[in-house]
Amino acid sequence: MPNIRENEDIYKELSKYANVTSEPIYSTVTYATSGNKAATNFFDGSSTKTTTNLTKDRELPQGHKMIVEEIRVSVMPDVTLADLQEFLKDAVLEFAPNEDARPRYFPISMLGAGGGVSGAWSEATASDQYAVVNGQPQQNAVFKLRRPEVLRGGVPFVCKIHHPAAITPAAATKVTVILSGLYAYPAAQAAS
Repeated sequence: MPNIRENEDIYKELSKYANVTSEPIYSTVTYATSGNKAATNFFDGSSTKTTTNLTKDRELPQGHKMIVEEIRVSVMPDVTLADLQEFLKDAVLEFAPNEDARPRYFPISMLGAGGGVSGAWSEATASDQYAVVNGQPQQNAVFKLRRPEVLRGGVPFVCKIHHPAAITPAAATKVTVILSGLYAYPAAQAAS
């Protein structure tokens, strides 16, 4: 859990907002069976609610602010064990609150989603091994930033997953990045 006293300056910024909620932003990318790059941007290219709850690429609406306290990564439960292992192997998430900030890097394996099912897989045959992994299904398993990051409306941020080389899953694999924390917006507007 972020230490509020230690990061008091960040949390004071929220006092001028009419609405502050504990609301995540999310982005889902489908890794195809070919054509993937070694680095994949999240929060890009779509404004449908099934892929992201932002309306602009990598940017909160003008006047909105988010204090990111947690970073979570969820691999959809229909992934095969081999594809999950390929996705997790040496993968890191790059995150920066704006394009000019020094990015922070986190191994994907430490960014569990903190909800859903975990660790179930069948072994009817070697090709039928399905992993159902969403991180540990408990909130305290979520990675918490010691020093939260502030996203400001109208300022593009960076969020991408890097692999040592392009991955080629046997089946399309959906991955969701979830940024959780306090989301603030003016009284006349709704959260993204």
